[in-house]
Order: sequence, then C-alpha cells, then structure tokens
Amino acid sequence: MKTLLAIIIGLSTLTACKAPAPQPKAPDDVALVVPTLIKSGFIRLSQEPNHFVDANKVIKGHIEDYLVYFDVVVNLEKSKYAYPEKPELYAKSLRRKHVVNCDTQTMDQLSTAYYTEFWGEGEKSPEISEHIQLVQDYKKSQLYILGKLICSKLYRDK
Repeated sequence: MKTLLAIIIGLSTLTACKAPAPQPKAPDDVALVVPTLIKSGFIRLSQEPNHFVDANKVIKGHIEDYLVYFDVVVNLEKSKYAYPEKPELYAKSLRRKHVVNCDTQTMDQLSTAYYTEFWGEGEKSPEISEHIQLVQDYKKSQLYILGKLICSKLYRDK
C-alpha cells in the first residue's frame, strides 16, 4: 500500500513538472481614431477610405527602368499586436511595398511592415518579406488603375 501511494505521488509530481508554461497573452485590440485630414504627400485610393499611396515613395528602377516601386499605407481602425518583444507598443498603420512592371502590366507585393504611428511612421515592426504576384482580380482593382497611371507618367519619361 505504501509503495502504491509512493508511485501515485511520484507520477503526480512528474506530471505537474511537465505542465506547459503559460504563454504571454497578447494585448486586447484598441479601437483607434483614424485621422480625417489627409497628410501632405498621400493620395487616397478611392474605394478604401484608409488606404493611401505615399507619393514620396514612388521610385523608378535605376537599372531596370521598366519597374516602378511604390508604397501603400493603411491607417488601421483597430490596433495590431505586431511587437511581441515590446507588449506596450501596438501598430496604428501598415506599409506595403509594391512594384509594377510597366512592360507586362503586372504588379507584385514585396513586403509589409507595421508602424506605431499613423501614415507609416514611428517604430517599425520586423518586416514581413513576401513576394505575392497580384494576379487574381487585379484588373478590377484600384491598384491596376494606379499602376497604369504610374507607368504612363514615369515609364514614359525615359
């Protein structure tokens, strides 16, 4: 009987030691008040009220001049937990880097990063590198029209 009791106590102690450590809880989303005035240098994408093109970041490729790079900034309505090493920080905006190929009229999304302030400013989160070719429904989107405009203005100026 004493042996059985010792085995039960030993197993329960062993089981308690293997319990997973609790993971830190992500902070709750914070509702944000999105700025109503458009900051200088940003152009609103018509169908998305909080999506803007940063006109200061439209750059023609140096070597491959048929490529044009630009950023789309999204001011978030709810905060995003994007800084696991700094739980007191939360994102208010994100910046997506795009490239449009003016020869083939295709567009790729290169990366995304979150920022602590609106308009893609403040402390930057670790950048999420991606290479997504925007094919599906691209010709029906405002990004297609934007790509056409960018190419007609910048690509033509060889």
